[in-house]
Parts: sequence; structure tokens; C-alpha cells
Amino acid sequence: MKKLRWGLGVMLAAFVGALAWTSVSGVQALSSDAKADDVVHSSVRKVGKDVNVKGTIYGDVFCAGQNVHVDATVYGDVLCAGAEVTIAGRVEGDVRAAGRNVTITAKVSNNASVAASEFVLDAQAKIGQDLTATATQLDVRGSVGRDVAVKGSQVSLDGHIARNAEVDSPDVKLMNSAHVGGGLYYTSAHEASIGQNAMVQGETKRTVPENGNNFSAVFYVLALIAMTVVSVVIALLFPRFVQKTSDRAIASAPKAVLVGLLGGLAMIVLTVGLAFTVVGIPLALLIVLFSFIGILLSGPIVAYWLGRVLLRNKQDANPGLVMLLGAPVLVTLAWLPWIGWPVKLVSYWLGFGALLLALRPFVGKKTLATAKSKTSKK
Repeated sequence: MKKLRWGLGVMLAAFVGALAWTSVSGVQALSSDAKADDVVHSSVRKVGKDVNVKGTIYGDVFCAGQNVHVDATVYGDVLCAGAEVTIAGRVEGDVRAAGRNVTITAKVSNNASVAASEFVLDAQAKIGQDLTATATQLDVRGSVGRDVAVKGSQVSLDGHIARNAEVDSPDVKLMNSAHVGGGLYYTSAHEASIGQNAMVQGETKRTVPENGNNFSAVFYVLALIAMTVVSVVIALLFPRFVQKTSDRAIASAPKAVLVGLLGGLAMIVLTVGLAFTVVGIPLALLIVLFSFIGILLSGPIVAYWLGRVLLRNKQDANPGLVMLLGAPVLVTLAWLPWIGWPVKLVSYWLGFGALLLALRPFVGKKTLATAKSKTSKK
């Protein structure tokens, strides 16, 4: 339960591209004046400020906007993102939704996965199989045909859950109408508030969360060895690459961090935007691949930068020795309690930013040179 799909938001973004790719052969745009009696025999997509999806759709639905409202009969999956997202009607497949406020009132035959700030499963809603959700505030009033796994700051259960309920929250409430057919397993620093008429047919088990400061020497040593070996190998095989890339961080670390932060955000926006345009899906997948490579390389780049800083930027230093010094320091800083996560974030931004700055001179350079050559010949 401690690993309650905390990466659900990232998973949803990945599913956008994956599901869109599998349905690309039969996707069409849904007109803005769609009516309740419209019938569409293909998957549909709709993007805009205000998105309304109606009718009967024999395919999947992909939608994104500020205000998203789906009130249709969908013989497929629904995958939507927006500030305000409401899923009503009937969905014969799965529902995957992400947004600030997400509300489901639909009858969903399969599973529902949600990432939101506030999430409500309405009392008239019905999930045929499993519900997985992460949000700041969750209110589960509808019925779920199998299991519920939710995580949030405040979780309220007030519906019928056929099997088990797994909850990770400091504030767990079972209202009077709650009925859990299996067991209630929750992780919280406080006892759950269980209404007098609430029913849990199985066991109720509470797990007190760890304080998050426990140190595992075994995992630390394994991480230290793995990071050091990989980084040293990269430095020995590609010494000019790590040298040139770390030069950008040496020149201006704050600039590299800012570029990495903005670049990372731009990658997310471009990926989601291109995925919803359907024809841009191959490019979106290419951006995801580049981002993944950037994440993998950011650690060794920062480790080499740290090694150069500690050696006072000696130009004649062996690349392997520089990395052998910087990698253990980076891993140790990332493993320290309280500051570990900030170190990891800044390291990613710094490494990714340095990589983007190092690649900048090569973007469009060959094309420009070719164009000038052709012009001179004429």
C-alpha cells in the first residue's frame, strides 16, 4: 500500500500516447455541436477550452480542455484530462482521468484510474471492477465491483465496495452508508473515523506509516556501486561528451537548472499536446524517448560536474577519476534524509539543462549550412 501507484499521473500521460497509437487508424474529431442522438462508429478526439462529448460512440474517447464533460454511451475507453472533468453516461471500457477536479457519475463496466486534486465518485456512479485514485481530497460515494485503492490527504468512503478497500491517508473516514465486503486496510498516523452504521465484513487493519528517515545501508551501498560504475564507464567511453556537457554547468549552474526546469515542463506539455493531435503521436513518442534518455544521463553529468568542482576544475584530470570522485558524493547527498528529494530534483534539472545547452549549437546547424551552400552555388 505504501507504493499506491504514486506515479499514477505519469502513467495516465503515458496511456494517452499508447491508447491513441492503438486507435490512430480510426480516429475522427467530434463536432462541437454533437447531440445526444449522434452515433459515431470510430474513436473520437476533442480538444478545446470547453469540451462536451455526447451521443453513442463505438470506440475510444480522447479529450482535453479546461472544462471537460462527457455524457455519452461509450463502447470503449475514456481518457480525459482538464481542469474540471466530469464523466457521466455509460462506459463499457475503462476510465482514466486527470485534472484539478474530477467527478465520475457514470456507469463504468471495467476499471477507473484517477489523478486529481479533488475527486468525487458520485453516489449514482458504479465501477464494475477496480477503482484506483490519488488526490488531495477523495470522496467515494458510489459502488465499486471489486477493490478500491486510494491515496490522499482526506479520504471519505460512503459507498458499497464489494471486496477490499486500501487507503493511505492521515484522515480516513467511513461514513454511515459505507459497506466494505472484504477488509479495510489503511495506512495512517491516526485511527480511522468509522460511522456507527458503517460495515466492514472482513478485518480492519491499520498500518502506522514510517517516518521516512530510516536509512538502509544495503540499498545505499547498492545505489553507490551502481551509480559509480555506470558513471565511470560513461566517462571512459565518452570523455568529450561529459566534458563538453559539464562545461555548461561549470559556466553557469543556475542557468542550467532553469533551462532544465523549463525544458522538462516543455517536454510534458509538448508530449500531451502532440498525443491529442493524433498525427503528432510519433513525434510525441520521440520526445518521451529523449526525455527518458535525459533522465538517465542527468545523474552522470552532475556527478562529473561535482567531480570537477571538487578538483577545482583541473583540465588534465582523468575523466574516470573525476567521475569516481563525483558519483559517490552525488549518491550520498541524494540519500540524506530531508534534503534527498531536493537534491534529486535539482540534479535532474541541472543535468538535463546542461545537456540541452550542450545540444543547442547543433540544432538546425547542418540544415542552415546546406541552405547557404545551395544559395552560393546558384
